[in-house]
Order: sequence, then structure tokens, then C-alpha cells
Amino acid sequence: MSNRDQTKGSMILSEEEKRYFRALLAWKPSDAEGLTKKRAAPERPLAGHFRVLILGSKGCGKTAILTRLCKGNFTGEGQPPNPEYEGGCQRKIEIRGQAYVVDALELAPSQLSEGQHLRHAVAITEAVVLIYDVRSRDSFLQVQELHQRIEEALALEERHDYGLILVGNKADGDETDEEEGKDESHRAVTEGEGYELACHLGGGRTRCAFRETSARTGENVDSLFVLVATELLKLRQLRQQRREEAENIARMREANGLGLSKAPKKKAKWRFWGRNRCRRASDDAARKVVVA
Repeated sequence: MSNRDQTKGSMILSEEEKRYFRALLAWKPSDAEGLTKKRAAPERPLAGHFRVLILGSKGCGKTAILTRLCKGNFTGEGQPPNPEYEGGCQRKIEIRGQAYVVDALELAPSQLSEGQHLRHAVAITEAVVLIYDVRSRDSFLQVQELHQRIEEALALEERHDYGLILVGNKADGDETDEEEGKDESHRAVTEGEGYELACHLGGGRTRCAFRETSARTGENVDSLFVLVATELLKLRQLRQQRREEAENIARMREANGLGLSKAPKKKAKWRFWGRNRCRRASDDAARKVVVA
């Protein structure tokens, strides 16, 4: 056999060899390097942390919202809440390319009977999410009572920078049954009433944002906590501005010689002047008596 025949014979590949070479040609080093980089990439450092209080009447969907937020599912209408998230949960969120953690603390209605639980919860949090059921007028009225109690707790703590979010949950299933002609949602509180209440609550110690959510469908649940964090960032910025303004005023007073240390001297001077005036008045009265 000639060398040419041997060369031709050596180029004949088996099916197994063909599969191997096809896989070899399809492999891209860039893909493997990208996967390696993804595995080796460290987590981004957290830009901040928020602790938020969750309040509302029994059955309004507090735990269902937290379960949807952290687990991404819904236990079902009328089902017992997920005990894993019944006291609260943590969730990472992203705002403007930065990572934050929201720590949501749920306070059960039974714990609201004693004021100390609510005062302690307000003291360790930066904002409250007041939740009502749009299908329950009673729950809508109860969040107004809860807001009043929060205002009282803030007054005791002398706090003026507490975040407030009003949430109407179960805002889903607004379809109308064509045969029966009934609204299957049984909505008792309109979205307009929710906005109106938020404006009223925001006219007090803090401004109030408003959202309607659905733990069943997940609508607005993620964006709700992004909204909470965004509002808290604004409050932190406002607090920092107030602190800087107070420091600037103190420095200006000190530079102009208007410190508090000089105030007692002025007061003492006026007291001295007052005593002299009274003494002169009494001497004049004595002289008039002698002359008379």
C-alpha cells in the first residue's frame, strides 16, 4: 500500500471519534472562564440595613406578604400562615445598584394589648408598614387606631423621623361574574379611600406612602419593600441635613460670641440694676416721710 493510501485510510473516523471531535469543536473556552468567574465572584458588600415593623389586624395578610416576599409562594386563602415567617423575615433588595437588607419584624395582634410591646417595637425600628384588608372595613378602621398608638409611642420617644407606609392587601380578583353580575372580590375599601387615608396620616408626625398589594399573586410585594427602603433613605438624608444645620448654627454662634456662657452675666446685670432701682425708690420714700 502506498503512502497516499495510508494517509487516506488514516482520515477515516469512527462514530465515537466523530462525536468526540464535534464536542471538542463546540466547546468554547470563554464560556468556561465566565462560569469560573461567576463562581469565584465575591458577594457585594451591603450598603445598608433597614428594620421595619409590620402591623395590622388579624387575617389581613401580614404573614402572607412576608412569605411571598421571602419564599416567593402563597399558602392559600384561609390556610394557616407559614410559621417560619410568622414573626418576620429578612430579604436582600437592590436600590440604584446597591445591596441592602430589609429586616421585617411582625408584631402579632395579641401583643398589641400591652403598650410596652409596641413601644419597644417602635424603639428598635425605623418605619412601620400598616396593612389592612381591602375586603374588610374593620381592618381599615383598625389601622387608624394603630397609627394613633404609634404616634403616642413616638411622642414618648421624642422621635420625629419615623417612616410610615399604608398598604391595602388582597387587592386582586376584581373580575365581575358575568352570569351573577357580582363582584367576586367583595372589596369594601376603594383605592381612593386608601390614598385619602394615607394623606391624612401623613399630615401628622411623618409623611405616609401608599400601595395596594396582593400576597396571592405577588403584585407590588417586592416593590413595597423597595419603597420602604427608599423612604427610609430619604429620612436618613433629611436627618443628616438637620444635624449639619444644627452644627453650623452652633459654630456661627460661637464665632460671633453668642455662646450660652454669656447669658447668665446679662441676667445678673439686670438683677443688680433692679435691686439698685428698688433701693433708690425706698430711700426716696423715706426722705419724703422725714420731710413730712
